[in-house]
Amino acid sequence: MLELSIGELLYQLRTTKHYTKKRVANGLCSITALSRYEDGLRIPDKFLLTYLLQRLGCDSNQYEMIINNDEYTLSQLQATITSSIENKKYDDALNAISDYKKLKSSKSPKIHEQFCLYSHGLIMKNMGNHEQAIAFFCNH
Repeated sequence: MLELSIGELLYQLRTTKHYTKKRVANGLCSITALSRYEDGLRIPDKFLLTYLLQRLGCDSNQYEMIINNDEYTLSQLQATITSSIENKKYDDALNAISDYKKLKSSKSPKIHEQFCLYSHGLIMKNMGNHEQAIAFFCNH
């Protein structure tokens, strides 16, 4: 079995697909940060790594990740928010989003902000508040 570091994996996937660093990093992290991840100088948190792998066409569930307690708590809250939206428990979802915003990590703030905006937009859309949904999806 071939074992790669996170940086080696990101570099290999990106270069195999002929993606630029700008394309992969866009909206997720800076190009400099991506370079540091690829060079093994830094390690992205679980959330950023998940989105980077998705952007590179990979299922992050194929890879083992060790997460800390804060990342676990945020993952659980994401699952609660998603489940509440799917089950049309919008007040529960909004409360969970509020809790999530209080806990969100400073490591990948763009990803956490995007998750909150997307979730809030889905709630507004599902409640029939299409103008508010558009505001969350487009204007934030």
